[in-house]
Amino acid sequence: MKNLKTYSFLFAGLSALLFSACTPESSDLDLAPAPEASFSIEPATQNNRYVVTNTTTGAFGSYWNVGDGYSKGEAQQTLFLPDVGTYDISLVAVTAGGVDTAAVQQIVVDTPDPVAGNLVAGSKMGEDALDHWTVFTISGGVNIDLTDGKMVASGGGWGHAGLYQAIDVEAGKTYKFGASVAGNGATEVWLETFFGSFAPSDGNDYSDGGNKIGLNTWNGCGNAPFSGNLAQIGCSGDLVGQNGEITFDQSGTVYLVMKIGGADLGVGGISIDNVELRGTE
Repeated sequence: MKNLKTYSFLFAGLSALLFSACTPESSDLDLAPAPEASFSIEPATQNNRYVVTNTTTGAFGSYWNVGDGYSKGEAQQTLFLPDVGTYDISLVAVTAGGVDTAAVQQIVVDTPDPVAGNLVAGSKMGEDALDHWTVFTISGGVNIDLTDGKMVASGGGWGHAGLYQAIDVEAGKTYKFGASVAGNGATEVWLETFFGSFAPSDGNDYSDGGNKIGLNTWNGCGNAPFSGNLAQIGCSGDLVGQNGEITFDQSGTVYLVMKIGGADLGVGGISIDNVELRGTE
């Protein structure tokens, strides 16, 4: 989606620039014709890379939007899209005649990049997140719901719940795990991450493979308001201080499990978003 605030600021700035640069010094001079922005997309030779080219006649400026707002780029450049998804691509082209926005074109990525692609499906907790994640309850008191593009755990009362999905990994390969977590401060609460060998089930605690990274108010994280990458702000688990890097002894299916519980998860609960497991070079 377009970043409207960024686009409005960009448009205003470009319009002012063009007005001062393109106003005729004499009434005998005419402005160049208004542009009709256009661009092309072609697959590159490497995995998950696409060449976008500004094909607007007379263009001297190219501002590309790959879904996170417009930014200045080159007339031809290569996009790297390592993750599965549908990407809306657009262009603001600048010519002597003005500024125009090209019609949106889509790039559909069906396969993650074999090295850097995110192996976690539904990682951004969009509307289809529950097609990929399974929520389970260990004991009542904590609820996990998809809310405003995040998975939010709320409640307390010493309840315990989690979410999980199956992921295929390669033995000996180094991966990097991360997840955006945020909360307003919790009391006597833990959040733990596992890569287990079997799927969790309702009514049963889960600890297969051991906690890799998590929050723990007894250890000193999660008590005060927080927001960040769990791999960086987590204070419990084997991966503390490891920047999220993890390897697996065997190839095959592992179960990424994130569970949370405790006395009081705080006002608004604890949100989980942007969960990633990517290979490293």
